[in-house]
Amino acid sequence: MPTNVAILTDDAIWADPVEAGFVADNIHPFDKPDLDSEVQASFSSPRDFDYVISARSVREGVLAPELKIARATFTQAPPIVTFGEGPNRVEVRQVENAS
Repeated sequence: MPTNVAILTDDAIWADPVEAGFVADNIHPFDKPDLDSEVQASFSSPRDFDYVISARSVREGVLAPELKIARATFTQAPPIVTFGEGPNRVEVRQVENAS
């Protein structure tokens, strides 16, 4: 996987892709595209993301009404690999029709 992909995740997982060599400016906590105008300038649509790394906090957080970009990105990203089971599982999801 190229290290310049755009990833939406949570605060706890954010450091893992960065430590693995992914571009930090392309990895965002899931609420930032909806709540941070600086992030929204570059990431304002589900198509601006390539992957979602989904922990329980992401799956629950995207239900918030104000997180429209995060929810749309999550729903347009079917899981491609899952680690663990149940509510504490971590899913790597690939965004369909990403740019």
